[in-house]
Amino acid sequence: MALWLLRHGHTFWNGPPKRLQGRADIGLSMWGRADAIAWGEAMPVPARIVTSPTRRARETIAAAYPTETPPIIEDARLWELDNGDCAGLLEAEAAAKYPTKWRRWRTRPATARLGGGETVTDMAVRVFDALSELEFAIESKDLTLVVTNGGPIRTLICRTHGRSLDDIHAFGVDNLATYVVGPGLSLDPIAIPSLALAC
Repeated sequence: MALWLLRHGHTFWNGPPKRLQGRADIGLSMWGRADAIAWGEAMPVPARIVTSPTRRARETIAAAYPTETPPIIEDARLWELDNGDCAGLLEAEAAAKYPTKWRRWRTRPATARLGGGETVTDMAVRVFDALSELEFAIESKDLTLVVTNGGPIRTLICRTHGRSLDDIHAFGVDNLATYVVGPGLSLDPIAIPSLALAC
């Protein structure tokens, strides 16, 4: 299998305390940068990288591959969920500001528009579309690395387990979590036992 999926490194908004990042373009924390360097030292250099345009994804790539950077393609379909004007709020602040929308976001996120942004279904459609175009890489000898955000990865975890997108909150995705993408866009986590992360 030669298509891998990676979540970006730690940002200060990943917490604690945790803020809703969404489309806010937050960079890596000092720990996130150090962890991305360690990740890059433990992993092979891919033939190509496809990335979310987010600063946190681009900084992860720069830290992981400081001297031998593969060709990079940005794909806006790999962006994090657009959570509108909730971006930057603590979860408790979003719950207090939009109590009804927050309850729906926690119970029926597939069709909820938190902060007036997009639904999880909207996000899943664009993410699945982007990765479907890369399915050729699954059987390739050359590694393709996709660097994206937690939300897009959790939609794929739901798909892998045959779960509704309303179950997206049941799955956590750590910073720098790495997966092999298989047929049907299924995910299989890659364990990196020698990698000790700061966050």
